[in-house]
Amino acid sequence: MTVHLQQQADYRFDIRFDEGMPVLTSDEPAPLGSGTGPSPVQLLCAAVSNCLSDSLLCCLRFASSSNFAQGHRAWARAYPYILG
Repeated sequence: MTVHLQQQADYRFDIRFDEGMPVLTSDEPAPLGSGTGPSPVQLLCAAVSNCLSDSLLCCLRFASSSNFAQGHRAWARAYPYILG
């Protein structure tokens, strides 16, 4: 994954991810910036919240699965770095 930042003005940046993804503009609120996009702190909070929500959803789906062992194997394939 690659991320490219390009400063547009003051604290406003265009953020480009891999091809096919829309450009995201981040900006600090006044008085530092003009608030034309989410601030870096808001982006970080959204990323952490999304990650935790994904993990919770994954756990809930596996816990309600009729075949828990199958769910555990799928989880291990998705997150091999956690189980070593």
